[in-house]
Amino acid sequence: MAPRIVTVNAGDSPDLTAVTRYVNDREFAGASARPADDLLVFTESTYSAPFTYHGGPVGGVATPIQLIFWGTWWETSEGIARRDLYIKRTRQLLDSTYFSQLDQYLIARPPVWRGDAMVVREPAPPGRVESYTDAGRAVLDMVDDLIDDEIIPDPDDGRIGIIVMMPKGFEVDDANGAHSWDYDIDFPFDSDAFWAGWCRWYPPGDEETAMQTVAHEIVEMLTDPELDGWRTSVDGDLSFEIADVATTAANDAYLSAWVNDVNVQAYWSNRHMAPVIPMGPGYEARIVGEVREKEPRLFRQGGTFRPSPGELAACSPQLPECCIEDRDYVWQEWSLTEEIHLDTVTGRYVSPSVQWFLDGHALPAVGVREVTVDYEYFPDGSYEPATTRGPVKIAFNALGNSLVIWAPDGGRNFDLPVTCTVSELAITGNVASALESSPRIVVGFVGAVVELEQDWVDQKTACLKAMLRRYLDDYVVVESRPWRDPQVKWQPGLEAVTLPAYARVTDYEAAREVTKAARAAHAILEPELATAFVEGLVAGVPALSAALQKRRRSASS
Repeated sequence: MAPRIVTVNAGDSPDLTAVTRYVNDREFAGASARPADDLLVFTESTYSAPFTYHGGPVGGVATPIQLIFWGTWWETSEGIARRDLYIKRTRQLLDSTYFSQLDQYLIARPPVWRGDAMVVREPAPPGRVESYTDAGRAVLDMVDDLIDDEIIPDPDDGRIGIIVMMPKGFEVDDANGAHSWDYDIDFPFDSDAFWAGWCRWYPPGDEETAMQTVAHEIVEMLTDPELDGWRTSVDGDLSFEIADVATTAANDAYLSAWVNDVNVQAYWSNRHMAPVIPMGPGYEARIVGEVREKEPRLFRQGGTFRPSPGELAACSPQLPECCIEDRDYVWQEWSLTEEIHLDTVTGRYVSPSVQWFLDGHALPAVGVREVTVDYEYFPDGSYEPATTRGPVKIAFNALGNSLVIWAPDGGRNFDLPVTCTVSELAITGNVASALESSPRIVVGFVGAVVELEQDWVDQKTACLKAMLRRYLDDYVVVESRPWRDPQVKWQPGLEAVTLPAYARVTDYEAAREVTKAARAAHAILEPELATAFVEGLVAGVPALSAALQKRRRSASS
């Protein structure tokens, strides 16, 4: 069976359309939804004024970033694992959109990965230092030696941004990292500045937090590499750079989030007058579902029926397969209670938070909600469906990313649009929009089914196959044979009818076959007989019959 696509209005607004793909009678999935904006704009900060430019250089065009691991500890098994992680994360960071908002600070193109990271064994790194200035001095002296030894290119050949990762055993009390600059002097008059920052050693469990420091120092190295670029004054102190002010209102934590699987800090945006983190594309969420039987089905009613004159109308010497026995046949109606299991599937979200909605109202964890829908049911004593609009009860159990819903009263077939909002919890700080996406899906509830005697079904199936074969032989182009009657007249609009989601795939395929057989009947039979014959076919697919009733009711109102 081929899958089917269902599109219905999922809310009061015509813009809220839910598209659902039914893979089979039990499994279905909605379309992906994405956030309206992939830029996090934080609504809290310790700062509220624009940064100003002080005339110095900035890392303007695709500055290469070089990672240096200082000390032999990085060659131990523990150090190698940590080193590999930092290399991977730094490359992910540089491949992300994190730096895209730096264009407002004259950064024409974001930084790039320079190449292989290196381990520096000599000189040995310091152990404990008194302050970040002592750490910075040691880092600059080591980098200067690398330039003199031509291991790191001379700044004349193009400036690079160097980040030095400190080893286990390094301690400093007053900073997680810092960046600075110095001159490489070639006698007598050639002196060029180089830029270098460092990141302290973080204990196991804080490896991802270390990447916040790396991101922080790269951003500030690019915008204020020689301490006369983009900076600002806070309480008379002119040393503040664009990542320094991106802290929570309580000033006890840096604003942060995950970008391309890297934990990063926010930085100030003059454009938004707020701290920002460009998250980039790829955030998405969709709803997938599965139908399960909650309780065994129960017999509700039954009876017998005889073929209508229309259903016998195709009987002829040319179509002996349509000479259906004119006798009583048995029908039975069964009541079902189906349980619909819905789950959210997300992309790029690190810690998604899901709020489920039914009929536009947020759902608590457990409860029962009454909604008004169009539903199909089988009146007492009838195997042909009727349709109406009214309330139905929906029981639910919302478990985070999952939602289980069922109709405890049964006996009705109807469609139910379900929506949710997905937001990102892995954000430190308050934001204007937490990457919210709003996927939707259409759930088709089947609470009643009618089964007809199998001998009747077999005879009808044989008739339809024979009629379609004759139609193909006599009226449809085969190889070079021309179309014999292009003006076949038949019930208009049958192909365009919109089936409800509860028709799922089996009934959808049956309705398609009815459509084909209807065209064949109007080509082969007299108009009145064809119309009667098709009405009998439609009655055999309750979902199709209900959809036609609904359309006629709408047209007459």
